[in-house]
Amino acid sequence: MIGSRSAAAAAGAIGLCLLPSELIHEILLRLPLPELLRLKSVSKALSAVISADDFRRECNSRSLSDTWLFVYKKRSPRDSGLHGFSDRSGRWFKISSVAGLLAPGEDLFLLAASGDFFLFASNNRGDLIAFNLPLRTAKKLPHSPLGPRGTSSWRRSGLKLISGPAGSDRFRFLFAELHENRPVLLEYFSESDSWRCVEARDTQPSRTRGVFLSVVHGRNDSVLLAATDDDDEPVIVRPRFNAAAMDDLAIGFSTGGRIKRLHVFGDGYVVVVRSESVSGCGGSEKERVMTWIEVQGVSVDGRSWELVSSAPSGLIPKKAYVAMTGCIEERDGVVRVVLMMSNWEGLWEIVWLSFDLVMKVWKWVPLPECWMKGSNMAGMTLSSGLTLR
Repeated sequence: MIGSRSAAAAAGAIGLCLLPSELIHEILLRLPLPELLRLKSVSKALSAVISADDFRRECNSRSLSDTWLFVYKKRSPRDSGLHGFSDRSGRWFKISSVAGLLAPGEDLFLLAASGDFFLFASNNRGDLIAFNLPLRTAKKLPHSPLGPRGTSSWRRSGLKLISGPAGSDRFRFLFAELHENRPVLLEYFSESDSWRCVEARDTQPSRTRGVFLSVVHGRNDSVLLAATDDDDEPVIVRPRFNAAAMDDLAIGFSTGGRIKRLHVFGDGYVVVVRSESVSGCGGSEKERVMTWIEVQGVSVDGRSWELVSSAPSGLIPKKAYVAMTGCIEERDGVVRVVLMMSNWEGLWEIVWLSFDLVMKVWKWVPLPECWMKGSNMAGMTLSSGLTLR
Protein backbone atom coordinates (compact mmCIF):
# COMPACT_ATOMS: atom_id res chain seq x y z
CA MET A 1 0.00 0.00 0.00
CA ILE A 2 1.31 3.43 -0.88
CA GLY A 3 1.63 5.72 2.16
CA SER A 4 -0.23 9.02 2.29
CA ARG A 5 2.92 11.05 1.63
CA SER A 6 3.95 8.87 -1.31
CA ALA A 7 0.40 8.98 -2.69
CA ALA A 8 0.36 12.78 -2.49
CA ALA A 9 3.74 12.92 -4.25
CA ALA A 10 2.45 10.60 -6.97
CA ALA A 11 -0.67 12.72 -7.49
CA GLY A 12 1.42 15.89 -7.67
CA ALA A 13 3.77 14.26 -10.17
CA ILE A 14 0.87 13.36 -12.46
CA GLY A 15 -0.38 16.95 -12.44
CA LEU A 16 3.11 18.27 -13.03
CA CYS A 17 3.52 16.08 -16.12
CA LEU A 18 0.60 17.88 -17.80
CA LEU A 19 2.54 21.16 -17.95
CA PRO A 20 4.75 22.22 -20.89
CA SER A 21 8.16 20.53 -20.83
CA GLU A 22 10.09 23.82 -20.51
CA LEU A 23 8.04 24.78 -17.46
CA ILE A 24 8.47 21.32 -15.93
CA HIS A 25 12.21 21.61 -16.40
CA GLU A 26 12.35 25.00 -14.67
CA ILE A 27 10.12 23.92 -11.77
CA LEU A 28 12.23 20.84 -11.11
CA LEU A 29 15.44 22.86 -11.10
CA ARG A 30 14.09 24.95 -8.23
CA LEU A 31 13.56 21.92 -5.98
CA PRO A 32 16.14 20.72 -3.43
CA LEU A 33 17.70 17.33 -4.07
CA PRO A 34 15.61 15.26 -1.59
CA GLU A 35 12.40 16.41 -3.31
CA LEU A 36 13.84 15.56 -6.72
CA LEU A 37 14.71 12.06 -5.56
CA ARG A 38 11.18 11.56 -4.20
CA LEU A 39 9.61 12.64 -7.49
CA LYS A 40 12.04 10.43 -9.36
CA SER A 41 10.89 7.42 -7.36
CA VAL A 42 7.13 7.93 -7.93
CA SER A 43 6.96 9.00 -11.59
CA LYS A 44 8.61 7.33 -14.60
CA ALA A 45 8.01 10.41 -16.74
CA LEU A 46 9.67 12.76 -14.25
CA SER A 47 12.41 10.23 -13.60
CA ALA A 48 13.36 10.41 -17.27
CA VAL A 49 13.62 14.21 -17.07
CA ILE A 50 15.61 14.16 -13.81
CA SER A 51 17.98 11.45 -15.09
CA ALA A 52 18.83 13.27 -18.33
CA ASP A 53 22.44 14.43 -18.57
CA ASP A 54 21.60 18.06 -19.39
CA PHE A 55 19.18 18.35 -16.46
CA ARG A 56 21.67 16.74 -14.07
CA ARG A 57 24.45 19.14 -15.12
CA GLU A 58 22.22 22.20 -14.72
CA CYS A 59 20.89 20.96 -11.37
CA ASN A 60 24.38 20.31 -9.99
CA SER A 61 25.58 23.70 -11.21
CA ARG A 62 22.78 25.46 -9.33
CA SER A 63 23.23 23.34 -6.21
CA LEU A 64 26.78 24.66 -5.77
CA SER A 65 25.28 27.87 -4.37
CA ASP A 66 23.06 26.01 -1.88
CA THR A 67 23.94 25.86 1.78
CA TRP A 68 22.81 22.93 3.90
CA LEU A 69 22.68 22.57 7.66
CA PHE A 70 23.05 18.94 8.71
CA VAL A 71 22.22 17.58 12.15
CA TYR A 72 22.92 14.00 13.21
CA LYS A 73 20.53 12.94 15.95
CA LYS A 74 19.95 9.61 17.62
CA ARG A 75 18.22 7.82 20.43
CA SER A 76 20.57 4.85 20.12
CA PRO A 77 23.31 3.80 17.65
CA ARG A 78 20.70 1.86 15.65
CA ASP A 79 18.04 4.57 15.91
CA SER A 80 19.91 7.44 14.31
CA GLY A 81 19.50 9.63 11.28
CA LEU A 82 21.02 12.47 9.29
CA HIS A 83 18.68 15.43 8.90
CA GLY A 84 19.24 18.36 6.58
CA PHE A 85 17.79 21.81 5.93
CA SER A 86 18.56 23.77 2.76
CA ASP A 87 18.47 27.56 2.62
CA ARG A 88 16.10 27.37 -0.37
CA SER A 89 13.62 24.97 1.22
CA GLY A 90 11.18 25.49 4.06
CA ARG A 91 11.47 22.19 5.88
CA TRP A 92 13.77 19.54 7.25
CA PHE A 93 14.58 16.38 5.29
CA LYS A 94 15.43 12.97 6.67
CA ILE A 95 18.50 12.50 4.49
CA SER A 96 19.61 8.99 5.32
CA SER A 97 20.42 6.48 8.01
CA VAL A 98 23.98 5.22 7.87
CA ALA A 99 23.44 2.50 10.47
CA GLY A 100 22.84 -0.22 7.88
CA LEU A 101 26.25 0.39 6.33
CA LEU A 102 28.20 0.00 9.57
CA ALA A 103 29.30 -2.80 11.85
CA PRO A 104 26.80 -3.75 14.58
CA GLY A 105 27.03 -1.46 17.59
CA GLU A 106 28.93 1.30 15.76
CA ASP A 107 28.24 4.66 17.43
CA LEU A 108 28.96 7.79 15.37
CA PHE A 109 29.41 11.53 15.77
CA LEU A 110 29.14 13.88 12.75
CA LEU A 111 32.29 15.97 12.31
CA ALA A 112 32.01 17.66 8.91
CA ALA A 113 30.40 17.58 5.47
CA SER A 114 31.27 18.81 2.00
CA GLY A 115 29.30 18.16 -1.17
CA ASP A 116 28.28 14.49 -1.19
CA PHE A 117 30.64 13.46 1.62
CA PHE A 118 30.05 13.25 5.35
CA LEU A 119 32.77 12.55 7.88
CA PHE A 120 31.94 10.73 11.11
CA ALA A 121 34.02 9.80 14.13
CA SER A 122 33.40 6.46 15.80
CA ASN A 123 32.73 6.88 19.51
CA ASN A 124 33.70 3.33 20.42
CA ARG A 125 36.45 2.49 17.91
CA GLY A 126 38.31 5.75 17.37
CA ASP A 127 37.95 5.48 13.58
CA LEU A 128 37.11 8.08 10.96
CA ILE A 129 34.37 7.02 8.52
CA ALA A 130 33.55 8.84 5.28
CA PHE A 131 30.01 8.38 3.96
CA ASN A 132 29.19 9.08 0.29
CA LEU A 133 25.49 9.94 0.24
CA PRO A 134 24.55 9.43 -3.47
CA LEU A 135 26.51 6.16 -3.72
CA ARG A 136 25.50 5.04 -0.19
CA THR A 137 28.97 3.76 0.57
CA ALA A 138 30.97 4.02 3.79
CA LYS A 139 34.77 3.99 3.92
CA LYS A 140 36.95 3.74 7.02
CA LEU A 141 39.98 6.00 6.77
CA PRO A 142 43.38 4.67 7.83
CA HIS A 143 44.61 6.03 11.14
CA SER A 144 46.55 9.28 10.86
CA PRO A 145 50.30 9.35 11.55
CA LEU A 146 49.46 10.47 15.09
CA GLY A 147 47.19 7.47 15.66
CA PRO A 148 43.50 7.12 16.59
CA ARG A 149 41.74 9.62 18.82
CA GLY A 150 38.51 9.80 20.80
CA THR A 151 35.52 11.77 19.59
CA SER A 152 35.80 14.34 22.37
CA SER A 153 39.32 15.26 21.24
CA TRP A 154 38.25 16.46 17.78
CA ARG A 155 37.98 20.22 17.43
CA ARG A 156 35.55 20.90 14.64
CA SER A 157 36.97 24.39 14.09
CA GLY A 158 40.35 22.70 13.60
CA LEU A 159 39.29 20.48 10.73
CA LYS A 160 37.99 20.90 7.20
CA LEU A 161 36.49 18.45 4.69
CA ILE A 162 36.87 19.54 1.06
CA SER A 163 35.20 17.56 -1.73
CA GLY A 164 36.08 17.81 -5.40
CA PRO A 165 36.98 18.71 -7.96
CA ALA A 166 33.41 18.84 -9.28
CA GLY A 167 32.29 15.63 -10.92
CA SER A 168 34.80 13.47 -9.06
CA ASP A 169 34.43 11.17 -6.07
CA ARG A 170 37.48 12.58 -4.31
CA PHE A 171 37.89 14.55 -1.12
CA ARG A 172 40.55 15.94 1.20
CA PHE A 173 40.42 16.05 4.96
CA LEU A 174 42.59 18.57 6.80
CA PHE A 175 43.16 18.64 10.54
CA ALA A 176 45.35 20.89 12.69
CA GLU A 177 46.90 19.39 15.82
CA LEU A 178 49.32 20.47 18.53
CA HIS A 179 51.97 17.71 18.57
CA GLU A 180 54.89 17.92 20.98
CA ASN A 181 53.95 21.55 21.50
CA ARG A 182 54.26 22.28 17.75
CA PRO A 183 51.31 22.95 15.38
CA VAL A 184 51.16 20.37 12.60
CA LEU A 185 48.87 19.83 9.62
CA LEU A 186 47.52 16.35 8.92
CA GLU A 187 45.99 15.96 5.47
CA TYR A 188 44.20 12.90 4.07
CA PHE A 189 43.77 12.32 0.31
CA SER A 190 41.00 9.93 -0.71
CA GLU A 191 42.52 9.37 -4.15
CA SER A 192 45.65 7.74 -2.69
CA ASP A 193 44.08 6.70 0.63
CA SER A 194 47.05 8.20 2.42
CA TRP A 195 48.04 10.93 4.87
CA ARG A 196 50.73 13.53 4.98
CA CYS A 197 51.92 15.25 8.16
CA VAL A 198 53.62 18.64 7.91
CA GLU A 199 54.93 20.89 10.65
CA ALA A 200 53.78 24.48 10.27
CA ARG A 201 56.23 27.34 9.74
CA ASP A 202 56.34 29.78 12.63
CA THR A 203 56.73 32.83 10.41
CA GLN A 204 54.27 35.67 10.57
CA PRO A 205 52.85 36.00 7.03
CA SER A 206 52.58 39.35 5.29
CA ARG A 207 49.08 38.38 4.14
CA THR A 208 47.07 35.39 5.27
CA ARG A 209 45.33 33.14 2.74
CA GLY A 210 44.09 29.59 2.25
CA VAL A 211 42.15 27.34 4.60
CA PHE A 212 42.22 28.38 8.26
CA LEU A 213 42.34 25.62 10.87
CA SER A 214 42.13 26.29 14.60
CA VAL A 215 44.79 24.85 16.91
CA VAL A 216 44.57 26.60 20.29
CA HIS A 217 42.43 29.45 21.61
CA GLY A 218 43.08 31.42 24.77
CA ARG A 219 41.26 34.28 26.44
CA ASN A 220 43.07 36.97 24.49
CA ASP A 221 44.89 35.22 21.63
CA SER A 222 44.70 32.27 19.24
CA VAL A 223 46.87 29.93 17.20
CA LEU A 224 45.66 29.05 13.69
CA LEU A 225 47.16 27.31 10.68
CA ALA A 226 46.80 28.80 7.20
CA ALA A 227 47.00 25.93 4.67
CA THR A 228 47.00 26.51 0.90
CA ASP A 229 45.79 24.24 -1.89
CA ASP A 230 49.33 23.54 -3.07
CA ASP A 231 52.19 21.71 -1.34
CA ASP A 232 53.46 24.77 0.54
CA GLU A 233 54.06 24.33 4.23
CA PRO A 234 51.23 25.67 6.39
CA VAL A 235 51.89 28.94 8.21
CA ILE A 236 51.18 29.66 11.86
CA VAL A 237 48.89 32.66 12.43
CA ARG A 238 48.63 34.21 15.90
CA PRO A 239 45.78 36.76 16.01
CA ARG A 240 45.09 38.55 19.29
CA PHE A 241 41.85 40.01 20.60
CA ASN A 242 41.83 43.76 20.99
CA ALA A 243 39.51 43.69 24.01
CA ALA A 244 40.72 42.77 27.48
CA ALA A 245 40.66 39.08 28.37
CA MET A 246 37.52 37.81 30.12
CA ASP A 247 37.44 35.22 32.88
CA ASP A 248 34.01 33.89 31.95
CA LEU A 249 34.79 32.75 28.41
CA ALA A 250 33.69 29.44 26.82
CA ILE A 251 35.13 28.00 23.61
CA GLY A 252 32.72 26.14 21.30
CA PHE A 253 30.24 25.06 23.98
CA SER A 254 28.80 26.72 27.07
CA THR A 255 26.57 25.57 29.88
CA GLY A 256 25.58 26.95 33.25
CA GLY A 257 24.85 30.47 34.43
CA ARG A 258 28.40 31.74 34.97
CA ILE A 259 29.54 31.91 31.35
CA LYS A 260 28.78 35.31 29.81
CA ARG A 261 30.65 34.96 26.52
CA LEU A 262 30.90 32.13 23.98
CA HIS A 263 33.43 31.97 21.13
CA VAL A 264 32.79 29.73 18.11
CA PHE A 265 35.65 29.56 15.58
CA GLY A 266 35.84 28.49 11.94
CA ASP A 267 37.27 29.49 8.54
CA GLY A 268 39.33 32.34 9.97
CA TYR A 269 36.36 33.90 11.76
CA VAL A 270 34.96 33.85 15.27
CA VAL A 271 31.40 34.52 16.35
CA VAL A 272 31.21 36.12 19.79
CA VAL A 273 27.97 35.54 21.70
CA ARG A 274 27.32 37.50 24.87
CA SER A 275 24.56 36.53 27.27
CA GLU A 276 23.07 37.60 30.58
CA SER A 277 21.64 35.47 33.39
CA VAL A 278 17.89 35.20 33.90
CA SER A 279 15.95 33.58 36.70
CA GLY A 280 15.62 29.89 35.83
CA CYS A 281 14.01 26.86 37.45
CA GLY A 282 13.63 27.47 41.17
CA GLY A 283 15.43 30.80 40.88
CA SER A 284 18.74 29.07 40.13
CA GLU A 285 19.68 31.73 37.56
CA LYS A 286 21.43 29.16 35.38
CA GLU A 287 19.40 30.09 32.32
CA ARG A 288 20.75 32.75 30.00
CA VAL A 289 19.48 34.99 27.22
CA MET A 290 21.60 36.19 24.29
CA THR A 291 22.16 39.94 24.22
CA TRP A 292 24.87 40.39 21.58
CA ILE A 293 26.22 38.55 18.51
CA GLU A 294 29.20 39.75 16.53
CA VAL A 295 31.58 38.32 13.94
CA GLN A 296 35.32 38.98 13.99
CA GLY A 297 37.87 37.96 11.35
CA VAL A 298 41.63 37.58 11.08
CA SER A 299 43.28 40.83 10.02
CA VAL A 300 45.14 41.09 6.71
CA ASP A 301 48.52 40.70 8.41
CA GLY A 302 47.24 37.89 10.68
CA ARG A 303 48.18 39.71 13.88
CA SER A 304 44.75 40.44 15.34
CA TRP A 305 41.06 39.63 15.38
CA GLU A 306 39.11 42.52 13.89
CA LEU A 307 35.41 43.29 14.18
CA VAL A 308 33.54 42.48 10.97
CA SER A 309 30.00 43.32 12.05
CA SER A 310 27.51 43.07 14.91
CA ALA A 311 24.08 41.55 14.35
CA PRO A 312 21.07 43.88 14.63
CA SER A 313 19.31 43.46 17.97
CA GLY A 314 16.10 42.53 16.20
CA LEU A 315 17.69 39.33 14.84
CA ILE A 316 18.90 38.13 18.26
CA PRO A 317 16.42 35.69 19.86
CA LYS A 318 15.43 36.41 23.46
CA LYS A 319 14.62 32.83 24.47
CA ALA A 320 16.28 31.40 27.58
CA TYR A 321 18.77 28.54 27.29
CA VAL A 322 21.01 26.47 29.55
CA ALA A 323 23.46 25.11 26.95
CA MET A 324 24.67 26.39 23.60
CA THR A 325 26.96 25.23 20.82
CA GLY A 326 27.46 26.43 17.28
CA CYS A 327 29.34 26.38 14.00
CA ILE A 328 30.51 29.03 11.53
CA GLU A 329 31.38 28.88 7.83
CA GLU A 330 32.60 31.40 5.27
CA ARG A 331 31.93 30.61 1.63
CA ASP A 332 31.48 32.80 -1.46
CA GLY A 333 31.73 36.00 0.56
CA VAL A 334 29.05 35.07 3.12
CA VAL A 335 29.69 34.24 6.78
CA ARG A 336 27.08 31.83 8.12
CA VAL A 337 26.51 31.37 11.85
CA VAL A 338 24.43 28.57 13.37
CA LEU A 339 23.77 28.44 17.11
CA MET A 340 21.98 25.53 18.77
CA MET A 341 20.45 26.13 22.20
CA SER A 342 18.87 23.73 24.70
CA ASN A 343 16.53 24.54 27.59
CA TRP A 344 15.72 22.68 30.81
CA GLU A 345 13.15 20.48 29.07
CA GLY A 346 15.69 19.13 26.59
CA LEU A 347 14.20 21.07 23.67
CA TRP A 348 16.72 22.29 21.11
CA GLU A 349 16.27 25.48 19.13
CA ILE A 350 18.47 26.47 16.20
CA VAL A 351 19.32 30.02 15.12
CA TRP A 352 20.79 30.59 11.64
CA LEU A 353 22.20 34.01 10.76
CA SER A 354 24.32 35.07 7.80
CA PHE A 355 26.34 38.17 6.98
CA ASP A 356 27.19 39.20 3.41
CA LEU A 357 30.74 40.59 3.48
CA VAL A 358 30.24 42.60 0.28
CA MET A 359 26.71 43.93 0.78
CA LYS A 360 27.23 44.37 4.56
CA VAL A 361 23.80 42.89 5.22
CA TRP A 362 22.67 40.49 7.93
CA LYS A 363 20.00 37.89 7.19
CA TRP A 364 17.98 35.61 9.42
CA VAL A 365 17.16 32.19 7.94
CA PRO A 366 13.90 30.88 9.45
CA LEU A 367 14.07 27.26 10.60
CA PRO A 368 11.09 25.06 11.48
CA GLU A 369 11.01 22.80 14.53
CA CYS A 370 13.80 20.23 14.32
CA TRP A 371 12.09 17.73 16.68
CA MET A 372 15.10 17.06 18.86
CA LYS A 373 13.24 16.26 22.10
CA GLY A 374 14.14 12.78 23.27
CA SER A 375 17.16 12.59 20.95
CA ASN A 376 20.84 13.28 21.39
CA MET A 377 22.46 15.83 19.12
CA ALA A 378 25.50 13.95 17.76
CA GLY A 379 27.04 16.66 15.64
CA MET A 380 26.02 19.42 13.27
CA THR A 381 27.74 21.11 10.34
CA LEU A 382 27.22 23.50 7.44
CA SER A 383 27.96 22.27 3.92
CA SER A 384 27.71 23.08 0.24
CA GLY A 385 25.00 21.65 -2.00
CA LEU A 386 24.44 17.97 -2.69
CA THR A 387 24.72 16.65 -6.25
CA LEU A 388 22.41 14.60 -8.41
CA ARG A 389 23.86 11.36 -9.79
